[in-house]
Amino acid sequence: MMKLLILDLLVEPRTFGFPGIIEFIRPFARIGPIECILITPQVQDIYPDISQPQLSQIEDYSQWSLDIEFFQKKEMLIANNRVAFSRQLMPNRKQMSAWLEGIEIDAFLCTGCPRNLSEPEDWMEETESLFKEVVNIEIPTLGICFGHQMLAHAHGGNIVRAKEPTFGVFPVFLTNEGESDLLFSDIDEPKGVFTHQDHVVSIPANFIILATASHNQFAAFRMQKDGRKIPIWSTQFHLEATDELFDRNVLLGWMDLKKRDLFVGGHSGAKMLANFANYVVNSK
Repeated sequence: MMKLLILDLLVEPRTFGFPGIIEFIRPFARIGPIECILITPQVQDIYPDISQPQLSQIEDYSQWSLDIEFFQKKEMLIANNRVAFSRQLMPNRKQMSAWLEGIEIDAFLCTGCPRNLSEPEDWMEETESLFKEVVNIEIPTLGICFGHQMLAHAHGGNIVRAKEPTFGVFPVFLTNEGESDLLFSDIDEPKGVFTHQDHVVSIPANFIILATASHNQFAAFRMQKDGRKIPIWSTQFHLEATDELFDRNVLLGWMDLKKRDLFVGGHSGAKMLANFANYVVNSK
């Protein structure tokens, strides 16, 4: 059984929420059953001194919105395979390395977030230590939007806030490195769903640019260590943003048709998630 750790920053915005997590999971579930640990440090009150898994309780989140379902454990079928979710506490930075060893995950994924690195909050410093540790021990990683920015920020990159946000489906232009990278395998003319205002504007020397967009110089990258590529990827665009998710938001009154029209057109996110999932399975 595959075991995933997801930094669940989608728990707050209704427009993606838990259905967005399911879309992250789906390509893995098509391969087999999954155990999935969810952590939500942006609403967690304290970061305990723990080195082993610990289920969270609603009392651990004074900022948890009452109109969002809270669960410690949940099981469901996705793509005809069993997925067991648990919501756990993220430890403090001193215990991060030991905690990661204790939970024994096969991959780490970070979602987008309605909060911004350009407007720093205390929880972001603790989360930065998580990104540093997964890179240090080379856990296969995929960061999306905020996760893309945090990966760069944690390793010395710079983030700035644009004057206006970007919403829509845009072509993604692969670099030479991107054309041969497994994340973009079997994808012709890739496109991405962009919903952001913060931008990565500089990256460390050990980051490899995989893709650019017309408005975004660093649309996707991968890390290397001592000249060796390691399984750490991130994209500024949302891989989990399916048409079904957008249509659900319209149906529930959370998105108007004018904004929905900005996201018309197919994109490459599902295939990229599948490519990452296949890498994780084959590297076990």
